[in-house]
Amino acid sequence: MTAFDYNLDSGDITNRRVAVEIPEGMGGPDGMTSDEEGNIWVAHWGGFQVTRWNPLTGEMLDTIPIPAPQVTSCIFGGENMNELYITTARTGLDEKTLKEYPHAGGLFRVKTNIKGAVTYKYGK
Repeated sequence: MTAFDYNLDSGDITNRRVAVEIPEGMGGPDGMTSDEEGNIWVAHWGGFQVTRWNPLTGEMLDTIPIPAPQVTSCIFGGENMNELYITTARTGLDEKTLKEYPHAGGLFRVKTNIKGAVTYKYGK
């Protein structure tokens, strides 16, 4: 996964670099969000999980298993910004898989002890 420096005033991105390399077998990175500590939370398409990474060191800090194969995105919300909302998909899953994972395509909420960062609009 690639990181950039972001200019809040102009919306410009610069300084492209590799922040995290997702190991084989964990599913592909899809949607993501960040927390107040500067770490990133990544949804894993085909990986049944959301993971938390330190983008400065590339270290995986935590994983949250999800009872659905195709985890699509995550974002913090709730009154204290400590609830992680996680979306999943049913797209491309056969009947056998859907029976095994009936919550595929659902929305999940996980309370954490970490607060999410404020999100910013990209572009002008």
